[in-house]
Amino acid sequence: MAVVERRASRVEAGLSSRVDELYRSLRVEAAEWEREGGVPASVYERLGSIGAFAARWPDRARGPGDMRTSELILRETALASLGGCVAVGTHMETYFRALARSEFGAAVWDETIAGRRSGALAVTERTGGSFPANCETLARRVNGDWVLSGHKHYCSNMRAADDVAVFARTARRRDLSSFTLFIVPVDAAGVRVTPHKVVGAAASATAMIDLAEVEVGDERRVGGVGSGLPLLLELLRAERVGAACGALAVAELCFEIALAFANSRQQPDGAPLRNRQVISHRLAQLACDIAGGRALVAERLTSAQIGRITTAEAAQAKYVLNRIAWRAADEAVQILGGRGYTEETPLAQIWRDSRLGRIGGGTDEVQLELISQSLRPGELSSHPAVTAVVEAAQG
Repeated sequence: MAVVERRASRVEAGLSSRVDELYRSLRVEAAEWEREGGVPASVYERLGSIGAFAARWPDRARGPGDMRTSELILRETALASLGGCVAVGTHMETYFRALARSEFGAAVWDETIAGRRSGALAVTERTGGSFPANCETLARRVNGDWVLSGHKHYCSNMRAADDVAVFARTARRRDLSSFTLFIVPVDAAGVRVTPHKVVGAAASATAMIDLAEVEVGDERRVGGVGSGLPLLLELLRAERVGAACGALAVAELCFEIALAFANSRQQPDGAPLRNRQVISHRLAQLACDIAGGRALVAERLTSAQIGRITTAEAAQAKYVLNRIAWRAADEAVQILGGRGYTEETPLAQIWRDSRLGRIGGGTDEVQLELISQSLRPGELSSHPAVTAVVEAAQG
């Protein structure tokens, strides 16, 4: 999307004219997020003050909200810090949706829109990995309320989070109605948060959460008892589309870094590095990959805006765009050579951070499994070439 188009979209979305100034400031502050281990609460307050969350959720999350605003916010955040984009995306795309489906959410909605409250999501466990149906965290009913016990891994935005939406088992049976989501206060008795030591994307504030007999009021239950799995899939679809938006921004940035270096770096004969065919062809291929990724993101955002995006479609966007971002970062490192492998440029951090995209929010393998389960014959399934192959296979 061109700069002029992005600015026009901000105006149409009702975002404050201070948005450019804010994001310039955040790009400067991003290094501190890395050192301090996460996006601070003040960033959410500033996003709230320019109307970012109000523009994103004008419908109070009763519908898809404004996906254009989501793309703008996540793009700009990713250009400051990919880890920061993970944290902000978790808050904006999952926590708000969970709040909207709880009695507790009505009481804190305005506070959260203003940026004075933020949240996280806790799904992954030590034994179950990224498959939610393997969840062992247990929520049992006690005097009308709930007591939660369990252990969660890889929860993002835990530096700023006031609450965490916890996916828990509310029945011992193994069917799809055995799970429920709860909004758990981070400062509740029995909650212990331990940061993970990560290779990159430290600004994501990724942590483990121990829940030891944590008491939660029934007003913090998200949706009906047993509705946790379909609700979680909705949250993950949104998170994965958001991840694709951030990954696209990172891929474009890496391309610009590599192109600028190739144009500026002179060879012994005085010609720019870009004149070497091996370099120009790498840049050309990367430009093609990014163009395809940009089209896929646009298509998925349109589907999400009308509320018709499937789990497999969201998985495709996350899988494709995060692989493009990782390849773009790796190609840029290669083109810059020794400079690309030092901390003298921002590229080294981008390279580390971009690797998270193929793991966090569901690994590449999980996305491929979701996609493979959705595969069905298409409109060309009756083409003679297809039927001939089927007949040969059956013969």
